[in-house]
Amino acid sequence: MKKEIRKVAAIIDDSRFVTQVHWGGGTPNYLEIGQVKEIMQLFYDLFRFSGKPEIAMECHPAYLDKTYIDGLLELALTGLAWEYRILMKKFCQRFIAILLPAG
Repeated sequence: MKKEIRKVAAIIDDSRFVTQVHWGGGTPNYLEIGQVKEIMQLFYDLFRFSGKPEIAMECHPAYLDKTYIDGLLELALTGLAWEYRILMKKFCQRFIAILLPAG
């Protein structure tokens, strides 16, 4: 990924500013938070950012914990999205278990 970022940086007009970074296309938070920080630092090193860029990540809730979320906040993420169908499935399973207890 870092190699590809460097290739793009080499051909982008350096007078332009980055206004948005979107971590998406699957479950990017399967990466360790340290890896995310390294990649974001590479973005900051290679590109010019606007004053308040929008930085967002699609996340799978199974890979989130307080430490990970704190790390994302350190990166000044402005948005976080997750797969609502996963959450709805778990919610529905729990709701049904409450309404129809086993036994």
